[in-house]
Amino acid sequence: MSTEFYWDKEKKELIFTRYAGGIPEEGKDLKYVFNGVDNLVKFFKEKDETIIYSEYDIPYTVASMKSEIINRGAILIEVVSR
Repeated sequence: MSTEFYWDKEKKELIFTRYAGGIPEEGKDLKYVFNGVDNLVKFFKEKDETIIYSEYDIPYTVASMKSEIINRGAILIEVVSR
């Protein structure tokens, strides 16, 4: 399974992690793991033209990633105990 991290370079924050291998029986071939519900909501409220970067420094617009998540992804929320 391949993994890729997506970052906000300006804020120096991890946005989400993408994993190959989602829920194939539901047509979802990718998993997107967000660190808490707040990060998921924050991402979907972000302006579409905002640029985020993969760990390989490849730029993506938030709009393109939203489309990929909605069409191909299973969203998972990681719960971190404090």
